[in-house]
Amino acid sequence: MKSLAKPSKSEMTKFEKLGCYLKDKRIEAGLTQKNVSETFGFKTPQFISNIESGKAGPPETLLNKLIDLYKITSVDEVIDIIYVSEQALLQMKMKSLKKSLLKTGTRG
Repeated sequence: MKSLAKPSKSEMTKFEKLGCYLKDKRIEAGLTQKNVSETFGFKTPQFISNIESGKAGPPETLLNKLIDLYKITSVDEVIDIIYVSEQALLQMKMKSLKKSLLKTGTRG
């Protein structure tokens, strides 16, 4: 599985929102982190915990499996969370770049 890189502080919000959503859906499905870990063959529930706490993003293949396991019917809801988070991250990066360019005297 291709894993997403460890999030920087600015990216943390992106992973936290998705993690909270997935945690809520897991609980609604009546599953524990241990249940989910065992389903996917993980030795401990730590990876699921890291995803739910925003410390890591789920690899795309695992995200698809979680959507199925949790019986998430609104995939658009998941996409919206990711989209809004990515958009906020991009805005932060653009703001930082603009600030950096203004310091160096570049005008645009």
